[in-house]
Amino acid sequence: MSELHDFNQGVISEFRANHGKVGGQLATMPVLLLTTTGAKSGRALTRPLVYTTDGDRLFRSCTCSVRIIELDLSGDIHMK
Repeated sequence: MSELHDFNQGVISEFRANHGKVGGQLATMPVLLLTTTGAKSGRALTRPLVYTTDGDRLFRSCTCSVRIIELDLSGDIHMK
């Protein structure tokens, strides 16, 4: 597996074992686990995401873009 995959798996394991807390370089950042389902495979895929908030909106950033993720009361996520 890749270094990124190994890093993500470590963060996911630590997040779950420590009730949503992680250490290391992510210790001071809010982290969430986002699980999506593959449209073709039907496989669940979980990734750790660092985010910031503005009111009830979540912002997730990466090296190439910033996306606004809005959570509604039903728990559905809408990406723009």
